[in-house]
Amino acid sequence: MIHRPVLDHYRAVNQPDAPFVPRRPPSYGVGIDDVLVTATAWRVDPRGALGELYREAFDGPCKQAYVSITRPDSTKGWHLHATPNGECGPFAQTDRFVLLRGRIRIALIDLRGYDGSGTAASGNVCHPTRYTATTGLPSAEVELDSALGCLRVDIPPGVAHGWIALGGEDAHVLNLVSRAYTGVQERRCDPHGPVAPGLPAWDWRVRRDG
Repeated sequence: MIHRPVLDHYRAVNQPDAPFVPRRPPSYGVGIDDVLVTATAWRVDPRGALGELYREAFDGPCKQAYVSITRPDSTKGWHLHATPNGECGPFAQTDRFVLLRGRIRIALIDLRGYDGSGTAASGNVCHPTRYTATTGLPSAEVELDSALGCLRVDIPPGVAHGWIALGGEDAHVLNLVSRAYTGVQERRCDPHGPVAPGLPAWDWRVRRDG
């Protein structure tokens, strides 16, 4: 219990009859269903700024938050989330990545509905910009640089994903996860091997200049 003299010493930011009304921040797609890149909603004043990364009313539940650190030129992936029987609905895990420090390039391949019947030769490595044309599967890359702003990348279940840390410093990635980690929905495979049966490997080292 906070007594009234103490309570009145502090100014209310908003009154009950005039509550704060949030606005959904802008977002855009990358060519894969339900993968969204969302801008941070910043509130700026002379003292500095406050950035809102997540709001349940807009973004759905978050059951766990953690930070992953990746050394320069290291790759993390491939990761795939689904229920033990392969379902990719609301009971499967959604990742929400926010880059706090450094630079990364996130790779995304939509494996929802893919039955493993591809015909890529074993050991093939595919240029990322040709992956969709080669395999017929939606794929994309998103490059994030913490020095240029703060974006959140939402990745639904069934979309294989990973990233490579770029530049000369560690990359710090915050994940706002829709389901707490138990390992049951976490599936992984070699980032330098086939992304799935019958599919080529991903070329992580391709530079994007110009």
